Amino acid sequence: MNKWVLLFILDGFGIGEAEDANSFGDTGANTCGHLLSCQPAIPCPTLEAIGLFDPNRRAVLKPENPNKDTLSGVYELLGVILPKWTTFPEGLPDSLLHRFESLIHNEVINAGKGSGTEIINRFGSEHFQTGNPIVYTSADSVFQIAAHEEKIPLSTLYYWAWLARSLVNDQPALGRVIARPFLGNGMIGFSRTPHRKDFPYKTATVPLFEELSKQSVPLSGNRIIQDLFPQTKIDPVPGQHIADTMKQLLVLLRERRYQNEPSRLCVVDLEDFDMLYGHRRDPKGYISALIEFDGYLNQCLSLLSTQDLCILTADHGNDPTFALHTDHTRENVPLVSVPSQSSYQGIRPMRIVSSIIRNYFSLL
Repeated sequence: MNKWVLLFILDGFGIGEAEDANSFGDTGANTCGHLLSCQPAIPCPTLEAIGLFDPNRRAVLKPENPNKDTLSGVYELLGVILPKWTTFPEGLPDSLLHRFESLIHNEVINAGKGSGTEIINRFGSEHFQTGNPIVYTSADSVFQIAAHEEKIPLSTLYYWAWLARSLVNDQPALGRVIARPFLGNGMIGFSRTPHRKDFPYKTATVPLFEELSKQSVPLSGNRIIQDLFPQTKIDPVPGQHIADTMKQLLVLLRERRYQNEPSRLCVVDLEDFDMLYGHRRDPKGYISALIEFDGYLNQCLSLLSTQDLCILTADHGNDPTFALHTDHTRENVPLVSVPSQSSYQGIRPMRIVSSIIRNYFSLL
């Protein structure tokens, strides 16, 4: 057996409101449908050929987890339902921040709730003058710590985030603590660097990963997958954005031909769709990213053998035309594959993806 499975998670690519969208304030959300309304003929021949845009050719996966974040969505695709996270609509409570200050022996700048790019520009100069980290949250279940790389070493920022994780794993239970380093100054503005690091909710290992390990099937993943599963051995797929990540994946696929690589699962979460375009309500940028990905996907498919499987799905929605908020949107997600898994058509739970992978590797 020499099978590779490529699992591409198009972060934030929903295909229409889930049945419980109203309870999330997301009635009417439809990431794919509204992108097609903006540009009916998106030039993505590979994605079109495998049926991603066609309701009659893709399966519909419905979420069962009680959240709408990447951590919960990716875990559910892999067969694990995580608990309901705590969110803070009014910002992180003072009591939690005081506990955090006691742990790091440093005061913090309470930036409340909002967009990280706006927050670092609003509070960046104060942080640089005082050395106090900027702490904030968003509509997601997150505890975010921002610090200037020339003021606070990355090792210190990561250590602070690790300490914060110990505060929010139970009562309250938050999905992620995120270290958000940035650079710049008050004259030219501040911008995030590629050195973000996520500290996810601590949970048991993923049964699918354990089964693959017992069968000596290695796992590869890009940065966000490595961050979401710190307890799992994951060979890195370097890269921060679509182009560099996909280029590195192509390198792995080409090397495989010459090294007689054994079976492997490779999971790639393409967060540009979500982070750069969904949250920023930029449908034009979202469409451009799909076009960019389409070209790299075509090259990947050309390097697969007849025994391999390529799956495309998503973790949640993030409709770039949705006007009520800039958060994720509660949507069903698509499932398409090469070769097509026609037996899984129709409406299915998201965790069916783990069953497809398990069956493909014959982990029964």
